[in-house]
Amino acid sequence: NGDFTRTISIDSFDLTNGKVFNTFIDLINNPVPVRGNGNFIRKLISYNSNSDTLEYKEMQGTGSGYTDLNKIEFLYTLNNKPLSRIHSHWNGSAWTISKSEVWTYNGIGQILNYLLSDSTGNIRQKNYSYSGNQQVSLQKQVFTSGNWLNEEQYLITYLPSGSRDSLYIEK
Repeated sequence: NGDFTRTISIDSFDLTNGKVFNTFIDLINNPVPVRGNGNFIRKLISYNSNSDTLEYKEMQGTGSGYTDLNKIEFLYTLNNKPLSRIHSHWNGSAWTISKSEVWTYNGIGQILNYLLSDSTGNIRQKNYSYSGNQQVSLQKQVFTSGNWLNEEQYLITYLPSGSRDSLYIEK
């Protein structure tokens, strides 16, 4: 007994209209081709000159073209650090933001804040603080009833040599 091919599956795509055509053949049990078709989701990615993703977009095939579905847009600092990532959904007539992420940095490129929001508003954030080039704290907060509430805070201490000595967690 050797290895035998038992089934054959063939997918053909109509990229203009968003259709996929399937053929399935079971060579052992039913050698009659079974055919089907449907629509597929097309995924497109665009990049900047640094090969960072600028936009990821999904479009639903309709059989006569495509309709927008989802997209994620990215912005970067001049040093290629993320500034924002915006997730949107097509509602049939316009893009609506489902989630946004925003980063802020100080003048030497250290992250100061990360903010996560959705269509209802702020959800959570992380605040970072430094002493010179050393991170000394990370504070995590959640947005509830119009106020930022502390979830946890990490305090970082260092040895005179500059090596991290300890990490304290406050809840």
